[in-house]
Formats: sequence, C-alpha cells, structure tokens
Amino acid sequence: MLRFLAGIVLIQATTVLLVLVAGRDAADLASWLPVLIALGMIALIAAFWFATVAAHRNQAELERQRADFAREREQFKVAAEREKTRLVRQSHKTLTKQTRRVESRANMKVGAAVAGAAGIGLLMVVTNFVTLGLLTLTGAGAALGGYLLRRRWFDGPTDGPPRLPRRMTALLPRRRSRGPGE
Repeated sequence: MLRFLAGIVLIQATTVLLVLVAGRDAADLASWLPVLIALGMIALIAAFWFATVAAHRNQAELERQRADFAREREQFKVAAEREKTRLVRQSHKTLTKQTRRVESRANMKVGAAVAGAAGIGLLMVVTNFVTLGLLTLTGAGAALGGYLLRRRWFDGPTDGPPRLPRRMTALLPRRRSRGPGE
C-alpha cells in the first residue's frame, strides 16, 4: 500500500497547487471549467498509473507464487524418485537374497544326489559289482558335469522351458523378414 501513498500525496498537492494558481472566483462556473478539466485529466492519469502499479504488483506476486509452486513440485518429484530408487534397491536386494537362498538349496540337493550316487558306485566297486559300480560313478559324474555346464551356458534361472545356450545362438543364421508376396 505504500506504493500508492506517494501517488496520492502527489495528486493532492497538484490539485491544491492548481486551485491556488487559478485563483478564480467561485461564482463564475465558466471560469472554473478549465481548472475542472485539468483536475479531471490529473485524476484520469492517476487512475491509469495506480492500475499499472497494481497490475505489475499482481504480476510479480503471481510469478513468485508460480516459482514457489514449481520449486515445491520439483522437490516432490525428487523425493518420489529417491523413494522409488530406495524401493527398487530394497526389492532387488530381497530378490537377490531369496534367489541365492533357493540356488544354495538346489545346489545342496544336487550335491547330495551326486554324492549318494557316487557312494553307491563306490559300494558296488568294493562289493565286486565293478561294472555296475563304474557305470554308476560315470553317470553321477555326467550328471554333475551336465548340471555345471547348464549353469555356465544359460543365462538366468534354470526353471522354465529350455533355451538355446548363449554360444549356440550366435551360430544360428539370422532370420530375414519376408515382405508381401514372398
């Protein structure tokens, strides 16, 4: 409101000065007409001036509010992105932990099965079932080798439908798309 105070004081001072300088007789309206027109022009110019000052003030306030809202929106976006990243890391960590646990259990089961088959093979060799014992030992070794080879060649988990190994897919010819009429 102090922005308008200087303008109001200036208008009042101009009006008083104009009336004092004119020094007209109050009875004659025709002699006061130029003074009244001058006062009306001063009031009109002051009204436009105050409207301009108010419009600039409102525009500045609007821009300040927009900047505050944009800053706040950006802070919300950054906070949401941080929370999202934290949740993704946490879920990835949990998933990795569970995957390792499942893989270690599967490895223990495979190891126990191979050790059991090797033990049976050794028992058969010791008890004079040499051919059957060597056959069992060879089968256990082949099973262990196949298990390790599958883990080495294939990406990802071992469950689900079988896929071609990474190295073999590079050897396959590439498909060409067929256009209409071919």
